Amino acid sequence: MSKRILVMEDQPDNRQIIRDMLAPSDYEITEAEDGEQALTAIAKQRPDLILMDIQLPIMDGYEATRRIKADASLRAIPIIAVTSYALSREVQKARAAGCDDYLPKPFSPRCQKDYFSEPRNQERRNGVPAMVSGFVPTSTSCAWG
Repeated sequence: MSKRILVMEDQPDNRQIIRDMLAPSDYEITEAEDGEQALTAIAKQRPDLILMDIQLPIMDGYEATRRIKADASLRAIPIIAVTSYALSREVQKARAAGCDDYLPKPFSPRCQKDYFSEPRNQERRNGVPAMVSGFVPTSTSCAWG
């Protein structure tokens, strides 16, 4: 059984980039274009990991993350903020909302390779437990430290 990833991204080009970078894996990808769609998708099929764009229509990524983390049955799902807002206050805001990690846009090939690589072991990175077997951040230059 493959692992499920929910990609919350309103821009079709960015969703395609994420699909392309995950194509070599056996992850089952579900997509949502806004926070409300994401909450509906999570209710239908619980993902193992959520890639959360922050700037979304209808319900932004911060609010969607807060709602997911407020639900005891969902709060263990790792959420990675994916956004072009790489300022430290935005990173802090994502953490405060409940995001477990951060991946900046635009995506660089090196960060994609490092971030979505197969882990050699199930280490903790900066106190964050290994997220999903086979899906662990490995580069501190591409995510928050």
